Amino acid sequence: MIAAFDALALLGTVVSLLLLVFGWRRTLTRNLRWILVTLLTIWAFHGVSNLLEWTGITSALDPHEDYVELIGPLLWFLFCYVFLQERAAHAYRESEERFKALFENSPDAVFLADPATGVILGANPASARLVNQSREDLVGHHHSILYPPDAVERSEDMFRRHAAWAGMHGTAGPEEHIVISSDGTRVPVEITARYVPIGGRRVLQGVFRDIRARKRATEEAVRARRDWESIFRGIGHPTLVLDPQHTILSANQAALDLVGLDRGRVEGRRCYEVFHKTDAPPLRCLMEELRSDGQPRTAEMTLEVLGRVFLVSCTSVVDEDGRLEKVIHVSTDITERKRAEERLRISEQRYRTLFENAALGIYRTTPDGRILATNKTALRMLGFKTFADLAARNLEEGGYEPGYPRDEFKRMMERDGQVSGFESAWKRQDGSTMYVRESARAIRATNGRIVCYEGTLEDITAEREANRARDEIKAQLVQAQKLDSIGTLASGVAHEINNPLTGIINYGELIERREADPKLREYAAGVVREGNRVAEIVRSLLEFSRQENELLAPTSISDIIDSTLLLVETSLRHHGIRLVKKVSAAVPLVPCRSHRVQQVVLNLLINARDALNQRFPRSCDEKTIQLTVDTVLHDDVPWVVLAVEDNGVGIPTGVQNRIFDPFFTTKPRNQGTGLGLSISYGIVRDHGGVMRVESEENAYTRFTVELPVSPAQDGETLLAEEGRLSAWQES
Repeated sequence: MIAAFDALALLGTVVSLLLLVFGWRRTLTRNLRWILVTLLTIWAFHGVSNLLEWTGITSALDPHEDYVELIGPLLWFLFCYVFLQERAAHAYRESEERFKALFENSPDAVFLADPATGVILGANPASARLVNQSREDLVGHHHSILYPPDAVERSEDMFRRHAAWAGMHGTAGPEEHIVISSDGTRVPVEITARYVPIGGRRVLQGVFRDIRARKRATEEAVRARRDWESIFRGIGHPTLVLDPQHTILSANQAALDLVGLDRGRVEGRRCYEVFHKTDAPPLRCLMEELRSDGQPRTAEMTLEVLGRVFLVSCTSVVDEDGRLEKVIHVSTDITERKRAEERLRISEQRYRTLFENAALGIYRTTPDGRILATNKTALRMLGFKTFADLAARNLEEGGYEPGYPRDEFKRMMERDGQVSGFESAWKRQDGSTMYVRESARAIRATNGRIVCYEGTLEDITAEREANRARDEIKAQLVQAQKLDSIGTLASGVAHEINNPLTGIINYGELIERREADPKLREYAAGVVREGNRVAEIVRSLLEFSRQENELLAPTSISDIIDSTLLLVETSLRHHGIRLVKKVSAAVPLVPCRSHRVQQVVLNLLINARDALNQRFPRSCDEKTIQLTVDTVLHDDVPWVVLAVEDNGVGIPTGVQNRIFDPFFTTKPRNQGTGLGLSISYGIVRDHGGVMRVESEENAYTRFTVELPVSPAQDGETLLAEEGRLSAWQES
């Protein structure tokens, strides 16, 4: 008996613990006292039984032992029944509370209806909002009030089907339908039905989900898809959508027209099978490049296929893991562009050939003087080896000769837009001058501003030199004619003067010898001295007017200077000019035509006189001419240097390079013809010499004449002190 009670107590404890572990949390909280009471009852019963058995009272109960053994199990089963009933009631209450909370707070419309009659038993707030009616207006009415009149029949059929299907399978739907709100708005919904227990009965619950937003999204997606397909099919370039295995997923009409096949014979096939007619992708296939990249990007290549040239552009579409999903393959037919490029290349090559091999220099420059382009002829003209060297020069900063400013060229281009035959002077790389004839046009921007000049250069340096030589010869001819006339006149006058002059000198000498009076003899000596001076002047005039058919002869420069001074010293004294002459002690003889060199010296002295008179109109100590003669060595060869320097008005820097040009003069119109220095320059050059000028305005002017020294017959230098040599002539 005691063992049975022990086992029953242990069983009660285990069951109680199982209920404690696997029961509902809230149920255990509320029924914990029942479990504890049961355990205490069992253990109390067990204790009382043991006590009675120990005291001997159990012996009195032996006749009723069977009833005592039933008390424990009855109490336990009574406890379990009460406990389970309480638990079920509590779970039901909680279920109703949760359902009510879900029902009231559901964002979807929820209706409860009698499955037999279709009458609405309940409606949540979302239902009222869906049809724009109050819940009171809905409850108690037939569910057909939710639908438009033209959908009532369909709604009845749907209600019956949902009631039957939910009864067999638990849930019916979803199924799309239309409800109507109080303002007549038709609202698309998705309906799902199932049975729920309410108040001890099963009612049909319908969940109505408003799918207007989803409908709009679907319609927009469909429209976008339709638009995309329309755009895709209307693209003028052959376009394909490929998968990573080169399969054509979609092809537009241009791609179909290219291969002449319908859509069914293109889509689903490999692109290389359709377009390349091969069993494998072509070399350098862009698909392989995109497949290994793992990044969305675009790759391009030029491909020749089906007799045309295409620019192929492939854009990859990858998933979140970087795996290639699709490739958008666009082919642009550039056949005509390639042909045009080839024609342009040939044209440019032909133009480049003409440009580089033209006989004229061709250039492109900007208004601010930058050189943008030239051909090889222009480089060669200007003495540059590379265009980079020439481009480093700016025409506004030393590219033009100072005497030929670029401003006139720019003014003509701005006014007329072009020039033709414009003569100017450019500086070569070595600093020499190149005279050119330009023809150019202005290139303007859309706003009319000149952006550059394009033109040609014709080198006319040789032409100008020839013209200058021709003008110089002409001037020399005119001068020779003048000198011939002057010489003839001077010769006649000299002969006419010589006769009475001889008588004057002779009579003077007679008086000087025979007259005893010292005073008269002094006068007679003066008459003879001045007569001899006049005779020397007459001889100089005859020498100056002598014909030019004489040959070169070794001549003393000092003698030439002395004979020249006889002609100008009176004029110099008259203008208050002091002449300082410095001649080295040993000056070699120079092979020359003495009268021609005398003409050079005379021109230089007259120019010096005029320059001093322009700066100093009156006599003063500063009016000085320095005339020096010296010897220098050039490569161990002696040269005689004659320098004439004055401190007159000087020569402007901008015209010094033109001072030897024929007919160019800085004197007033009535004081010079511009031929003197040109003729002098030619005379010095004809003698193998060099003539230079140095000058600074209002400071000084120095003309230097260098003439080569003649060798003697024995190889030594002939010196002026050894006397004149009349037998030597230039061979």
